[in-house]
Amino acid sequence: MSSMLIDAIFRGSILSVKFDFLIELIANSQEVRFNYPEDLSVSSFDELIKAIRLNDNVDLAFCSGNILIIDREVRSVFINFARANYDIELLFFFDIKDIAFDTDIKNFDYLKRWMEQYKMAFGFDYYVCQMDNASKDEYYFDSHAPGPLFSHIVAPSEYPPD
Repeated sequence: MSSMLIDAIFRGSILSVKFDFLIELIANSQEVRFNYPEDLSVSSFDELIKAIRLNDNVDLAFCSGNILIIDREVRSVFINFARANYDIELLFFFDIKDIAFDTDIKNFDYLKRWMEQYKMAFGFDYYVCQMDNASKDEYYFDSHAPGPLFSHIVAPSEYPPD
């Protein structure tokens, strides 16, 4: 079974995003580091939130994290949190097949349901699921509708007979 690497990305504003999700991300990651500002070090959740609010540009990486997608644990997820002025972006990078349903379409359906719940729970404005390192038009779905790649997700039972 080949892998299908995806980026699940949430976007929002510093004014509306609720940062409670960071508590779980920190707890489930082997390493948390600031890529920018490079010299920044924090020792508590409150210090982390203060650093995010005081710096217009922040890049924070969570390495080898695990996430729960509803009730399914996905292991070895790379997570990146970025702030650029008022814009917030949260990226999860993993293999969609690690959600572990028997078809890709079920994995994507489950991921979409989780992304909608996560968006609402933490005040994000938008989400998109795209292939890894995709261009603007290479996505499976976003918070508005299926994307151009969605038609390429075909469950094995839907393949035409030989």
